[in-house]
Amino acid sequence: MYFNDLNSTKLALFRPPLPYLNSNLRFLHAIPSDVEIDIYINNTLTYENLHFGEVSNYISVTPGESTLTVYKAGTKENPILNAAIDTYPNNYQTLAFINPDSNIELQLIQDGMGSLNPSISFLRYIQFSPNAPLLDLGIFPNRRLFKYVEYKEETGYRPISAGIYEFLIYPSNATGFKSTLPNTKLELGTFYTIYSIGMINETPTFTNIIVKDGV
Repeated sequence: MYFNDLNSTKLALFRPPLPYLNSNLRFLHAIPSDVEIDIYINNTLTYENLHFGEVSNYISVTPGESTLTVYKAGTKENPILNAAIDTYPNNYQTLAFINPDSNIELQLIQDGMGSLNPSISFLRYIQFSPNAPLLDLGIFPNRRLFKYVEYKEETGYRPISAGIYEFLIYPSNATGFKSTLPNTKLELGTFYTIYSIGMINETPTFTNIIVKDGV
């Protein structure tokens, strides 16, 4: 008996495409050092000459477990870090290199993506300054957004109106230094992270950077 397979052929032609399964990964150099680094994933050079304070663009990687190796830029002997990392499909993640040269670690950070509410922005704070005290982050002159943030801590995202702000970072329980991010524009429907990096009263000096997440 002969069956006409035309209908099943049509179904195959109009079947929706398989979902996009790659991961999106970027790198942050928060090691308090002037040493640039090269990054290898599964023995393939993935990013080179990443310098202190630099955040790379996202790259697509195959999700799952991978081997990550970091060398001083321009070399491929005596790696300064070997680690296994797990990345997830349809996700955006930041891989931060932290701690002084003698004890480098990595921290894999899940980044916000898409828009929960296109009429507002979303902001979080991550503290990567090894010798800083507990820190607060606020808006000039006296609106506090996050408080008592310790080293390596990631706050959650909080909604914030789009606009132009002067952000302040300062010790939670003491007077002293006050670091600023002036004239910082937040756009509608966008996720942002403010990172504190560097060293207080040492080099490289304490500073703050803000990046868009998931784009």
